[in-house]
Amino acid sequence: MFTPILIQLYWGGGVTYENERILADNNTRSTTLIIQQKISYEEFLNLICFHLQVDNDLYRLTLKLYYTFNSNSQSSEIFNDSSLEVLYYLASNVHNFYANVHVTIDPRISLGQSSCMDLLRGFSSVNESPLGTMVPYQQFTESHVFEAGPSTNTNLHCLSNNEDDSNSDSEAEPPTSEESEVVPSSVETTDVDADEPEIDARFNSTNVSQTSNSGFDYANDPEELKAYAINESDDDDDMEIWDQNYPARVGLGMFFRNKNDVMLGVRSWNINCGRELYVVESKSAKWRAKCYSQNPNCNTNFATGPPCSWYVYAVKRRNDHMWQIIRWVDSHNCYGTIVGNDNRSLKSRDVATHILHNMREDLAYPVKQIRAFIKDQLNVDISYSKAWRARKEAIERIYGSWESNFEELPRYIAALQESNPEAWEYLRNIKESKWTLLKDKNYRRWGNMTTNISESFNNALGGIRLMPIKAIINCTFEKSVEHFLKNTEIAWNCQTRLPPRTWRWFEKRDLKSREHRIIEFDFRRGRYKVVSKIQTNSTGGNDYTVEYLDKKCTCGKWQMQRFPCSHAIAVCHNRGDPPETIVHELYTTGAYKAQYEGQFFPLTHQDYWNDPGWKIKADASKITTSRGRRRSRRIHNEMDVHHPDQPRTFRCGICKQLGHRRNACQSSHP
Repeated sequence: MFTPILIQLYWGGGVTYENERILADNNTRSTTLIIQQKISYEEFLNLICFHLQVDNDLYRLTLKLYYTFNSNSQSSEIFNDSSLEVLYYLASNVHNFYANVHVTIDPRISLGQSSCMDLLRGFSSVNESPLGTMVPYQQFTESHVFEAGPSTNTNLHCLSNNEDDSNSDSEAEPPTSEESEVVPSSVETTDVDADEPEIDARFNSTNVSQTSNSGFDYANDPEELKAYAINESDDDDDMEIWDQNYPARVGLGMFFRNKNDVMLGVRSWNINCGRELYVVESKSAKWRAKCYSQNPNCNTNFATGPPCSWYVYAVKRRNDHMWQIIRWVDSHNCYGTIVGNDNRSLKSRDVATHILHNMREDLAYPVKQIRAFIKDQLNVDISYSKAWRARKEAIERIYGSWESNFEELPRYIAALQESNPEAWEYLRNIKESKWTLLKDKNYRRWGNMTTNISESFNNALGGIRLMPIKAIINCTFEKSVEHFLKNTEIAWNCQTRLPPRTWRWFEKRDLKSREHRIIEFDFRRGRYKVVSKIQTNSTGGNDYTVEYLDKKCTCGKWQMQRFPCSHAIAVCHNRGDPPETIVHELYTTGAYKAQYEGQFFPLTHQDYWNDPGWKIKADASKITTSRGRRRSRRIHNEMDVHHPDQPRTFRCGICKQLGHRRNACQSSHP
């Protein structure tokens, strides 16, 4: 049976191998891949090229394997099937083996002088390969990311400087109807949607003229937009890529990795300005938006004065498939449309992006804290429903959807059982009669719907509800580990005979016992009468009988809790016995340490989980929440039953008085 091999790839810089560790410089990048079955050298090389995004026909890869054998650090080059057998031999004979492979990438053809912009776009604008295609240079496509600054005009490099003069001087075909925006030839203009909304003639882009590759021709643009178009320039180092850490930094000429980043960046900019936007056009290769005051459905009270000139136009480029803002007005000239500080531009998915880090730290992050966090960070008041949807989406981004959770649950449970067999066996040995009402045959809990053990779970796992099943199990496991670590540290640092919490409990009762009066009846049998102190409000002065040797008291606390009450402690002082000797051994520090001697082990990587051979079929009708107000799922018991002869008491929501509701309140109807 072939064992999967974990391989760590290093490239882009120099590495050394010492003491079973790879030491790399700052320029070195790394990634991980897994070989699930035995493959040839050519297949292995193609797999590495796929992970590094390198064309094998244009670049030569040199592979060097670093490993430790018989406590000696060694290296071996991999260049054919025979040399690859070294990797398979080590994987089958070395326990917990993982390979470290350094990859050296050399071009098969010489690259001419290229600009930084050309390298970032993934092609060279000067030299062409013998096959007639541009020479890719994928090494820079992911590592060179420039920080986005404030909104400024960004210059673009001409896409082709070596075109014939006839091509570079060719004029664009004039539009056949109203004035239109000119889309660059490097921009994808294939639209999926057939219908287009009616747009103001000043911003109409339905008639796209084909320009030459020498640059962007804006001769046919409206006069008021020419100042906001991208200027031609030979400076290639001004490429500005949107940074998700600073989402509100958006400007003309900025590049985005996908359309979602464009929409998130523009919405964040408007939220920062206290404005709302209206999407005019959203298609596969272009996206346009204007101020919400220009929306035909906008309240006319906000449309007073001159129309707002704010406008944005982003397109998808063909050469690098990135999105770019080619039209941008950097300010609003309207009063805004926001009422009540609830910005409609802030979507629940945007809130989920902002709280994603907090949800990773605390899965039970409450909704009220989400609303307070967004108010503090963005100065926007969001509704409870929007915060709830954002919390749900953030959880699904971390743990997956409900359907995927049910698909992965069998493998996850098997991995959890395999990594923690002792904990699994402990849970299976707990009798169902101790924690389920269904198995309680003798009704020892007198109809109570909960038990002590279930209440303990609820106390430790508070806030984990309405989540995907995998998230609930994973959070339960992590909280259990955290609970054990905390109490183990307390137990081993305890210097008293009783744990800290139990000791505080005992000291409180011991202090109260000194106010009681003791009357001895039988010293040999340990029978005493204890009279409590009379309080200033004429309470107290109660009589209790203590059977000291039988560990009983008429108050019932000693028998039920197995912990001495204040009356028993008073008798203990009267007899001259050490008070801690009458405490049950379950409350001692030794028992506390033994209780938290269990251990947990982390789960292995998901690729190593075994298939248990069974699956769970999810029923979407039971996990999909219906529209409207969310209903409580608490199980009702006898205290929730309303008897017909018992009158109902209503409290008005306006005047706060009993006896009527707000719809019948006289204060609301003068």
